[in-house]
Amino acid sequence: MRTACFVDGYNLFYGLLAGTHYKWLDLPGLLAHIIRVKHPDSSLEAISFFTSGVKPSLATRGIASKQPQDTYIRALIARGVKVF
Repeated sequence: MRTACFVDGYNLFYGLLAGTHYKWLDLPGLLAHIIRVKHPDSSLEAISFFTSGVKPSLATRGIASKQPQDTYIRALIARGVKVF
């Protein structure tokens, strides 16, 4: 079965990753693994990642919050994730 995943980036970060050392989650790898475990005959065809950009003027750490997010988004795009 061909599978597409839709990820809420805000909830992924604040619900799972914030406050941990796991900021650089290999999202395609994780989702492909989950799909293989749950349905071995399935394949991950697409990932859509929905987020909003950090506004340095509103962030506690200013530009230090925006730069890592921008880098992570570029890494996701390089792995074939569609970012919205």
